[in-house]
Amino acid sequence: MERGHVSKTVLKTVLYSKLPEYMVPQYFVKMEQLPHTPNGKVDRKALPDPVIDENELEIVKPRNEIDKELIKIIEKMLQVDKVGINNTLLELGGDSLTAITLTTKVLSKFNVQLNIKDILSNYTIKRYVRLYSRKSNKRYIKK
Repeated sequence: MERGHVSKTVLKTVLYSKLPEYMVPQYFVKMEQLPHTPNGKVDRKALPDPVIDENELEIVKPRNEIDKELIKIIEKMLQVDKVGINNTLLELGGDSLTAITLTTKVLSKFNVQLNIKDILSNYTIKRYVRLYSRKSNKRYIKK
């Protein structure tokens, strides 16, 4: 790891644990320094737009059938192709309304009730499966 480098996944996980969902940025831009106005404030107009590269998304394949089913549900809901178990609902374009829909679909498909707080505080699909395992008293992952 290069000095000062932090992966986007780690950065987002830390931010989600400290900030409300709506305050966590969807994209990050690495910069040597922030542009400033003559009076020393951050020059927001001079900030670059994020470059969104779908190939940059880390796609970790499903480990089991529950991973696969959750990924299918999320891909269909959000109309996206490349979903891995370390992706978050929010980075894929979801929001709190998507989380509500996901809880309904999980209940329908697996007969397991997750609440919105569970979905929004367990960030990744991998964590959803852990939560599912706890709530259903079934083992789908190795600790």
